[in-house]
Amino acid sequence: MFGGPNPFSLTLNNVSVEQNNPVKISGFINVTPVPEPATWALMLLGFGGVGLALRRRRKPALAQVA
Repeated sequence: MFGGPNPFSLTLNNVSVEQNNPVKISGFINVTPVPEPATWALMLLGFGGVGLALRRRRKPALAQVA
């Protein structure tokens, strides 16, 4: 049901248009519920990049009073 070589499928049944009535479409759509591994890798690289940028940010110098 989920996954496989065709991650997206669309089936429409009973498509009809009647005078003075809206279009009636019945059917179902299947999509994969889990992102692909490349998506996870890109997301982790993004989080790592943000973390690295925050870690390397210079802290403001404290004023010293003599």
